[in-house]
Amino acid sequence: MSRSTAAAVLAALIGLAVALAPGAAHATESPVKLSAKPVAQPGQFFDVTLAAGATRTLRIELGNQGTSGIAARTYAADAYTIINGGFAARLRGEASAGTTRWLDYRPSVLQLPAGEAVERSFTLSVPPGTPPGEYISAIVLENDQPVEGSGAVALNHVLRQAVAVNVRVPGPPHPALKIGSATHKVVAAHSVLAVAVTNPGNARLTPSGPLVLRDSSGAVVSRATVSMDSFYAHTATQVEVTLARTLQPGNYAVDLTLSDAQRGARATAEGLPLVVVDTQAQSAAGPSSRTKLVDVFQSVPAHIPSWAFVVLGLIVLAAAGGVATAVRRRRHRPTVGRRRRHRRTAGRRRFREPSESPRMPPAPPAADAPRAPVGAEARR
Repeated sequence: MSRSTAAAVLAALIGLAVALAPGAAHATESPVKLSAKPVAQPGQFFDVTLAAGATRTLRIELGNQGTSGIAARTYAADAYTIINGGFAARLRGEASAGTTRWLDYRPSVLQLPAGEAVERSFTLSVPPGTPPGEYISAIVLENDQPVEGSGAVALNHVLRQAVAVNVRVPGPPHPALKIGSATHKVVAAHSVLAVAVTNPGNARLTPSGPLVLRDSSGAVVSRATVSMDSFYAHTATQVEVTLARTLQPGNYAVDLTLSDAQRGARATAEGLPLVVVDTQAQSAAGPSSRTKLVDVFQSVPAHIPSWAFVVLGLIVLAAAGGVATAVRRRRHRPTVGRRRRHRRTAGRRRFREPSESPRMPPAPPAADAPRAPVGAEARR
């Protein structure tokens, strides 16, 4: 391959890598810049204390911080706890229940000019007889139509702003935690352990605690500390731990303890059964760069397919054949070399023997031989 051809191929590969890079679809700044924030509230979300049977009017500001007008959709949605804790709101069109039905907030589409905002009022009504505790819902603002992306990998953008509506009904708190079953999955060559957890109490928690994974013999395979973000009352989620590699197929047991010392909630589960099957099937997506990988104390590879032994055997046979051939050649070469050196030495001896014999003076001329004249000898 010539240098010009190699340079062209290299340039094409670099261009393809840049086009397919994760940030290629987001090379340009998104034109959607929406904002949603509560009015007459000290924080970035609604935090309301309201007795059962009472009603209150709340206000929210919906704005467009972009450079062009946009049609924005707003609606109320159920809030839930994401994996490992945190706040999130359900998507458009999903059914709503519970606290969301306490909000008199009709979905609508607003035409928001660039750089402007509008205020919208809505009412919050706590049903009579509601037990004491904390309840949560959300108000969402998003672009009504997806914005088409650009570049080699084009993605349609829907940007959402969700504001939590936290309602506290006065009464004694009853914090509680419950630990469920354990499951396993593989994500991009990493084992991910998940344990179902539920907050059946009436208070928001931020629990943490140790997780220990044991194999069938009871030996510790991995251990980690689980720290959850906000775990909202009356919600369920999972705690997940991403391991540094895949586990070997087999039976395992999980020990997990979660506690919130400030709230006084604690739950412990020991020996949760976990079955790890063949981990060859893997999902395409991998853990994010912020995911902390947990060590695995297993020295044996997770899986060695049978064809790998066949390939290894062929490699060993080929290497053995190469060594045998090299040994045979090595034994043959010195003999030839000795013969050649012997021949050269013998030749040198035959060539040097005449030169090494003593030189004899020339024989005198015979007495009866005619002598040439001196002048003639000089002319010769």
